[in-house]
Amino acid sequence: MTAILDAIHHTAEKLGAQGIQPGMRVGFRLPNQAAFAVTAAACWRIGAVPVPLSTRYTHYQTQTALKDMKCRSVILDKHAMREFSIPVLRLDRICHYNACTFGGVFWDDLNLTMEQEATMVLTSGSMGRPKGILHTFANHYYSALGSHERIPFVREDVWLVSLPLYHMGGLSLIARSLLHGGTLRFPQEDWQTDLVKHRVTHISLVPTQLRQLLSTPETCQALEKLKVVLVGGAPCPADLVKRAVDLQIPIHSTYGLTEMASQVTTTAPGEAAECPGGCGQVLSHRELCMARDGEILVKGRTLCKAIVFGDKTFDPLDGEDWLRTGDLGSLDTQGRLTVWGRKDAMFISGGENIQPEEIEQALLQLPEVEQCLVVPIPDDRYGQRPVAFLRPVSSKRMNRSELLEAVLVLERFKRPDHFFYWPAEAPNTFKPDRAWFATHALCSIRSNRTDQFI
Repeated sequence: MTAILDAIHHTAEKLGAQGIQPGMRVGFRLPNQAAFAVTAAACWRIGAVPVPLSTRYTHYQTQTALKDMKCRSVILDKHAMREFSIPVLRLDRICHYNACTFGGVFWDDLNLTMEQEATMVLTSGSMGRPKGILHTFANHYYSALGSHERIPFVREDVWLVSLPLYHMGGLSLIARSLLHGGTLRFPQEDWQTDLVKHRVTHISLVPTQLRQLLSTPETCQALEKLKVVLVGGAPCPADLVKRAVDLQIPIHSTYGLTEMASQVTTTAPGEAAECPGGCGQVLSHRELCMARDGEILVKGRTLCKAIVFGDKTFDPLDGEDWLRTGDLGSLDTQGRLTVWGRKDAMFISGGENIQPEEIEQALLQLPEVEQCLVVPIPDDRYGQRPVAFLRPVSSKRMNRSELLEAVLVLERFKRPDHFFYWPAEAPNTFKPDRAWFATHALCSIRSNRTDQFI
């Protein structure tokens, strides 16, 4: 028995002694660490369902989520102990595994039933109380299987965990590890340092992270040595993909969603060079098609069992043949997907449709722009007008004329009326809250906060 498998059995005994039983939902409000994966596997041995919660949640948000998801207990890191209305378990008292890696454990070692409920991942889009996305082990297994066919992850490989485990992009790595025993490495300092200092073969990134890494020679060189750099979570700008390809970085663009247990499409090795703006073909055990209005529709063996919201549980298909993703895209003649943006992010200005992501991609062409978000604000003449928030790479003041030049490739009505610096007080969420930024822009304009403008 491996040390990790022994730790899983020991943690399962501790959880059982604390009253954790089959079918119970258990909140996990924990930072990224190998003990998270060990404790999740221990819950699965018992038949309990881990519910990962954002470490960025306030105490009130955490309590609300625990209540909405009907969690019977919550596991906390010793540095974040608070009182809750349900039993609180300290991670260091139930799991004594202190190493920084998880691997060499397989699906069969855990004696799992494929139809058993496995995880409840919270997702809320841009606003509102979160929904719970309930997956079975079959969902996670087939997600890992399809991913492995496109980008192999085997026992001698090491995947650096750079995305939070309370998001599907991070959590899905545990299932991929269990498929062929690949190792997950959890950073001891920060993940950028681990990328440079330690042996790593795979990494998952969002476009902003990739842009940051390409701006530093040391981290850029580290990426060049990897087998796989998987980029998703948002459409990856074509210029960013081209930069990575030119540096011979093994980049794979992917499109996925929580409801489908992570990846739906992924580019094959070398395909990013042929189609830098694309997300590749659909993976095994998934299906994808396009609605007449360009919305991406999906289904398959990875589709979640149910969607939970408060006291209500919904069938994800809800009587329809396909799940409507809310994302807009197109398929080329080879079946490769390109994602254009969110359907609910689109707005109308003077009778013209504006997709914010198109403007964001134009501004992200500038090397001094690290992150960009475009939102609409009310306008007496046109109904709504776009404004842009920009996070610069350095502390150097940005040049407005360069920004105006970057958007000259767009039709005039798509060019932002105002450019703002990224607010220091912006919510520190994994995906920017467009509603918050729109409100902030309007308040800044009305109060003439010139320090916010570029």
